[in-house]
Amino acid sequence: MREGKRTKGMAQNAAQETLARFLSYLEHDPDNAALLRDAADAATLANEPATAATLYAKLEAVDALSDAEANLAGVAAMRSGDQATAQRHFDALLARHPDDSNLKFNLAWSLALDGDTEQALARLDEAT
Repeated sequence: MREGKRTKGMAQNAAQETLARFLSYLEHDPDNAALLRDAADAATLANEPATAATLYAKLEAVDALSDAEANLAGVAAMRSGDQATAQRHFDALLARHPDDSNLKFNLAWSLALDGDTEQALARLDEAT
C-alpha cells in the first residue's frame, strides 16, 4: 500500500513539474495553441482543474476546441466550480451528440452541483 502511495505521489510531482514547464513556455508564447493543449492536459494530469479550465478557455479563444477538448474543458470547469461554463460546453456537445449518455450525465451532474436538481433529473434517461 505504501509503495502505491509513493508511486502516486511521484507521478503527481512529475505532472506538476510538467505543468510548470509548459506554463513557463506559455509566458513567452501565450497564444500557442499546441502549448495551450499540452498545458491543459498537464494540468488535468496534475489534478489542477482550475488551471486546466483557464487553459482551455485561453485555447478556445485562439483555436476551436475538439469535442474531446470541449468535454475535458467542461469537466475541468465543473470540478473548479464554474458550472455555467461546464453547462455551456456540455450543452454544445449534446447539440452535436444528442444520444451520448456520458455527456448527458456530465450535464446532469453539473446542474445538480449548481442546485438545479429538477433540471438534472430531467436530463437523465434509462441509458444514463
